[in-house]
Amino acid sequence: MEPKKAAFSFESFKFNSFQFIEPETTEYDGLSLSINPSGVYTNSDRLFKLKLDFRAFIVNNEDIEVGHDVVKLTMQSSFLLSSEANEIPDFFYANSIAIVFPYLRSFLSTLTMQANTKQILLPLLNLTHLEAPLRENTVLLD
Repeated sequence: MEPKKAAFSFESFKFNSFQFIEPETTEYDGLSLSINPSGVYTNSDRLFKLKLDFRAFIVNNEDIEVGHDVVKLTMQSSFLLSSEANEIPDFFYANSIAIVFPYLRSFLSTLTMQANTKQILLPLLNLTHLEAPLRENTVLLD
């Protein structure tokens, strides 16, 4: 029995924009994260372009935004769907985000470490709640 071919493959990623503004003080209660996914799927070449807009901003102990964005970045990645896939598989939306998020975590921690600032280490996150927004923010092209 031959193994089943994968429904999609991860092609590439890049960071289109990145902004880091070091907080004036290290005395703050924490950072809150915001991730906004969107995508464009071109059916003719079976290419899905995933875009993640990421923010980390200062919050007080009641989780109320009290400061400026510490980090803003945009990450673009590409996935190629198999020729046997007639449509985007249901599991693609959650899995594509889970595949690229470790690259975002690594990028952010490496840059803040190299900048000799308080290093930002993102925790491991359950990103399944981003599946619905990605579905809603995906544009399908022929």
